[in-house]
Amino acid sequence: MISERKRHYLFIWLFLGIVTISLASNDIVNRLDQAIDLLGADNALSEKIAKSILDESRIEENEYGIVKSNFILGYISKSEGNFGKAVIYYLEGIRFATDADYEDSRKDLLSLLKNTAIIFQQFKNYELSEKYFSKALDVAETLGQPNLYAKLVFVVSKLYLEKGEHDKAVEMLKATFDYFPQIENRTISNIYNQLGLIYVDNGNYTEAVDYYEKLIHFTKNKADLVSYLHYAYHNLGDVHFRNEEYNKAVEYFSKALHGLKTANTTPKSLFITLKDLGESYLKLGDLGKAEEYLIEAELHFDKSKEAPKFYELHKLLASVSMEKGDFEKYTNYQVTYVSNLEAFLQEQQQIEATDKKYNLDLITQRYFAMVAEQERNEQLQYYASVGAGFFISLILLILGVVQYRKYQLRKSLERELRPYVDNL
Repeated sequence: MISERKRHYLFIWLFLGIVTISLASNDIVNRLDQAIDLLGADNALSEKIAKSILDESRIEENEYGIVKSNFILGYISKSEGNFGKAVIYYLEGIRFATDADYEDSRKDLLSLLKNTAIIFQQFKNYELSEKYFSKALDVAETLGQPNLYAKLVFVVSKLYLEKGEHDKAVEMLKATFDYFPQIENRTISNIYNQLGLIYVDNGNYTEAVDYYEKLIHFTKNKADLVSYLHYAYHNLGDVHFRNEEYNKAVEYFSKALHGLKTANTTPKSLFITLKDLGESYLKLGDLGKAEEYLIEAELHFDKSKEAPKFYELHKLLASVSMEKGDFEKYTNYQVTYVSNLEAFLQEQQQIEATDKKYNLDLITQRYFAMVAEQERNEQLQYYASVGAGFFISLILLILGVVQYRKYQLRKSLERELRPYVDNL
């Protein structure tokens, strides 16, 4: 029986152990919050904190710390352009989040799967991208949160639009309609807009106009959705431009421009609308208006992933100058256009070189090979220890059997010899 005194000490030790574990967990949570708060402001310090937490969490086998710190480190690596490193961190986070049981582990797993899929998509590795998006959708369904699921569907639809699989993208987006009463307004706006973009890409302008008009109807008089209203006007202008209905295009581009200027929006959005409006006037033969808007667009000139659209501006200005007979301006704009285009092509070559550097398919294979090797080594160590124990047990058993047989033989001999011994 355990004495009252010993029981008292045992209770104290157990209590102190629980308190120590709780304090250690709280420390990790607080430091992770600090690392997250520093993201964007001081990535170097955030990375330092996350790496420290990751090392500690591995020793303590703290799944929460391992998953969260890998997510932070993956996010930082991606933001710094180190995509190979980002994928490794994300895959490691996914590995531990898959079977983790802490609160919100499913949401963390969803974010890790989505971010990994987006990187693969960025590098045109559609097979891996679709694989991880599919896993993310499975997790999102189990969460039972319609808005979270619909937001993910919107992101995945971009992959299918990029792949040219329009039917699949449309089917996914339309499947979210049943959840609209439970979905945020911004998510609904994104879905309407995305459906319009898909139908435009597919050449189905009638359906595209229908969804852009639904977007206008849905966003009107909603202050928090005003940016979507401007985009809907611009996209309708684009449809009319493609149909060579330039007066209609001017009408909608003008509405979009007015709204964008009022909302003090991004230079990129202003640039595209001004350029498209100027080009519409050029098609109508109104050179004055065309030049006015194209020159204003030049004030918002910016390099981005849509670089060809930006460089096209000087080609349009060259066309206006040619029509007006100003050959000096025409020559200057042509030279600017060609030099910018050459810079863009060089930029594309650098991007291709980066793509080759980050062979994400190979990196992923190597990661899983490393994990498999690690798990195999752990199994070998386990079986080696078990095997060693079994081998020792076997030797002891054999020795025992031998000794037992010797004992039995001795007893047998004693019985057989006893009559002769007794007669002596």
